[in-house]
Amino acid sequence: MPGLEILNPRDRHSWKLVPAMENGLIALVGNYLEVLSNGLYKSVGRKVARSSQSGCVSVGSFHSLPMEERVEPALELLHKDKKSQEV
Repeated sequence: MPGLEILNPRDRHSWKLVPAMENGLIALVGNYLEVLSNGLYKSVGRKVARSSQSGCVSVGSFHSLPMEERVEPALELLHKDKKSQEV
């Protein structure tokens, strides 16, 4: 049974089920990738689709730089007309 839903990027109002993969692992890196690519790759909204008939296991793992470090786009992706994103 699928357990992950993503926000439909076309209308940003409906949710789409992500097909389950046997022995699969999904790593969501969207927020950092969106900043590093200066918006070229967009982060996707996501949520867990729960079912009362099956179990669910979620593991949250957070990896980050020290607070005094900055994450910013590669210089090659900066344009004069596009403001830099930053985390």
